[in-house]
Amino acid sequence: DLYFVANEATEIWHSDGTTEGTEAIVTGREDGISDMILNNNILYYSMNSYPSAKLEGINIQNGETYNISSYDDGGNISAMGVLNNYLLYIYASSGNYKIVRVDGVNAIDFELLASYPYPTKVFNGYYFYAIDGDLHSTDGENPSVLLRVKENDNEAITFIDDTYNNQLFFEVEKKSLWVTDGTPSGTIKLSY
Repeated sequence: DLYFVANEATEIWHSDGTTEGTEAIVTGREDGISDMILNNNILYYSMNSYPSAKLEGINIQNGETYNISSYDDGGNISAMGVLNNYLLYIYASSGNYKIVRVDGVNAIDFELLASYPYPTKVFNGYYFYAIDGDLHSTDGENPSVLLRVKENDNEAITFIDDTYNNQLFFEVEKKSLWVTDGTPSGTIKLSY
């Protein structure tokens, strides 16, 4: 099944690939739908429209809708990922950065962060994120662990889409190649 945003980002549609099976399932979201992800039969979608940000969901089996989280401090919801049956996302507002975990329809502040994390990636049972060259991972149940300590201020980390042997490859400043399995002991610098 396919889910897509339509009508200037105010609706979510579902299609089974037929004309008869294509219909709007969420309408009237004037704040604009910015992202969506499916987990355990709930289609989660975020709406970021200054000064508010919202996360809602719809059960794709019975059509029940959920208001999961709402903020009105000028921040936004981003970097949604599914991990171990949880939805994780980043909430960022002025000087306030955190990972939020959603279990079904209940959102909790999972971990406070020092700065905005970028980039993020879900891979091999971990939610990876970088902050100014430091690389962290969490399994969504335990606090994050530090995988790599920055060598210089504001180092850029880029995740490489290719994976091998359940390992994630990443570059630092396009100068060195690293690999990680999500653990500190499994994070290794491969080249300079």
